[in-house]
Amino acid sequence: MGSWKSRVYEQPSEKLEEFIQNYLRPSEDCQNDIDQSVDTICAVLQRPCQSLTVTGVAKGGSYGRRTVLRGNSDGTLVVFFGDLEQFQDQEKRQYELLGEIWAQMKHCECTLNLAAKMELQNTNRSSRVTVQLSTKQQSITFNARLPENQTFCFSFTPGLSEKPSLWSYRELKRSLDMLKARPGVFSVCFTELQEKFFSSYPSKLKDLILLVKYWCQKCQEKLNNSSLLPLYALELLTVYAWEQGCGAEDFDMAEGVRTVLGLIEKQEQLCVYWTVNYNFGDETIRNILLSQLQAPRPVILDPTDPTNNVSKDNTYWPLLKNEAQNRLHSLRQNESPGPSWNVPPAPLYLTPGHLLDKFIEDFLQPDQTFQDQIKKALKTICSFLEENCFRHSTTKLQVIHWGSTAKGTALKTGSDANLVVFADSLKSYTSPKNERCNIIREIHKQLEACQQQKDFEVKFEISKWKAPWVLSFTLKSKVLNESIDFHVVPAFDALGKTPKI
Repeated sequence: MGSWKSRVYEQPSEKLEEFIQNYLRPSEDCQNDIDQSVDTICAVLQRPCQSLTVTGVAKGGSYGRRTVLRGNSDGTLVVFFGDLEQFQDQEKRQYELLGEIWAQMKHCECTLNLAAKMELQNTNRSSRVTVQLSTKQQSITFNARLPENQTFCFSFTPGLSEKPSLWSYRELKRSLDMLKARPGVFSVCFTELQEKFFSSYPSKLKDLILLVKYWCQKCQEKLNNSSLLPLYALELLTVYAWEQGCGAEDFDMAEGVRTVLGLIEKQEQLCVYWTVNYNFGDETIRNILLSQLQAPRPVILDPTDPTNNVSKDNTYWPLLKNEAQNRLHSLRQNESPGPSWNVPPAPLYLTPGHLLDKFIEDFLQPDQTFQDQIKKALKTICSFLEENCFRHSTTKLQVIHWGSTAKGTALKTGSDANLVVFADSLKSYTSPKNERCNIIREIHKQLEACQQQKDFEVKFEISKWKAPWVLSFTLKSKVLNESIDFHVVPAFDALGKTPKI
């Protein structure tokens, strides 16, 4: 099993999904017991108190994002106090607030029969309360920390259905400047938004996140390194890879893994951010974003806190890059590791001028081998059609390849082209429609024959669309996520003798 796990990224997608179900995703019973216990604890924390008003409890960390790995994982319970008016009020009253949380937790531990086993930890002058919930197969450690540890906050937003106001981010910047605090120190105040951000994505994407986190943990075990894993950064990087390269609820898991490893390999170029909660429209936020986007790579911004570059700790990134390279290039020389999504490590406008040629080569131009295969396949197809269509009649055809692929302007993804068929049976621009339909039917018949009789280095798929005046086919790479759609277009030869291109 160990050897199989060590090469997990090479497995077919269906095997990976089975692996996730059997080994990575928490069992349903364990998840239900922990969910029930968390809900009970949250209810206890929100009970009326004479000295403080708790307005809500948010669930953060891997638990809140629903990216918990089977075994041991992390979570955060963020308590929102209604009588805190500013970010810095957390620091002034930290021990009073921490004491209140501790008292409520001890009451819960002593009086309630939870579905999961509960253990509390807190020492004198500790800056956090730790709650561990465990079942037979699952353990999740929840932290309630003070401001310097980023897990204690006040509620700034009226509800999950609304975006944070511009005031929230202006106040965040003002508080950071006033306290001379490090960027991202108050990011836990946005836990509700983090939960909402991840809840909008399909469950299969979260399975892909589990696979990436599992790979990362195996890297840590192999390297015997105790550095803090950038798990949240990898979660966001996986979301970015899926958004930019796929976006479908059902996708090939192996392609997703290879895409994320490829981005880790390009970490010196990584610049990933979202504008779902903030954008460049406000001057304060714009200045924060521009400052972040000019920082040394990798840059992966928290989609809920523009001051929080979650990849800023570079200790582990070079090690992950080395492991990603080893995984992607461990196959025999000149053998492809398999298809992956075409995802650039940064937007085009953020790519330095001296790297633009490399950007075009890596992410815009089709693979040269694939282009050569396309040319060879088209030559075979065009010759076959000209030789075999209407063999027992006087009608003659000339087939010309036209479009972006013929002009050398095709993109790596989303390109199409035309095969223009000049038939001498079309006597004018207004030749009868039924004659064009006859040509399409004959070409469709011969394309199917060509598909059966000829060997191609690419996948040759004919459209199943039955409209009599429409005919399309696709040529796909067998090893890359590249393809070109071709449309067959009968045309009147207005020039009399059209030169081949």
